[in-house]
Amino acid sequence: MRRSRLEHPVAVLRTFLGLGQKEFAEITERSTATIQSVELGRLSLSPKLAERISLETGVSVGWLLDADPSAPIVSAEGTPYTKSHYEECRASRDRSEERRVGKECRSRW
Repeated sequence: MRRSRLEHPVAVLRTFLGLGQKEFAEITERSTATIQSVELGRLSLSPKLAERISLETGVSVGWLLDADPSAPIVSAEGTPYTKSHYEECRASRDRSEERRVGKECRSRW
């Protein structure tokens, strides 16, 4: 029997954030097929992928690995998760990337 698309915390999180599977896959640097397989239960969510998702979205690794899609989404800080957690996390990652690229560019000159 095929699972509902919201029967996995990854699907709950992705939907909450308003992201498609392709965009979520790009953010987590995984294939769309991997995200689909995890959401459908064909592939177990590994601790490594849970950590990657947490790093990119600010969600709790424990919440992801508990695999209870009915539980409220929890942030990495242990507070109720909001879209602002995601936006702050992405902004922080973008600034880090800009600094890294800037350093690489400056080192060439």
